[in-house]
Amino acid sequence: MSADTIRIDQFISLLDTMYKELWNHSETLEKQLDSIGDMDSDEYKFKEIEDISNNGKILATQQIMSLAHAILLGQEKEGM
Repeated sequence: MSADTIRIDQFISLLDTMYKELWNHSETLEKQLDSIGDMDSDEYKFKEIEDISNNGKILATQQIMSLAHAILLGQEKEGM
């Protein structure tokens, strides 16, 4: 296992942690949205925008994790 492979493993681990934190934040935002009640209020709209932004971050993190896994797989194949 090369030093680059170890760095990619660490990167994937960090991405996994970030993904879990974003997912937990998404669940928190969902509960907050449910508790607001008035969908026309500024508070609701602000939380809704925050939720949409957070969901975008989740999707981006998933894509980056997928690329990192592909890089790691490529490095492992080269080392065989």
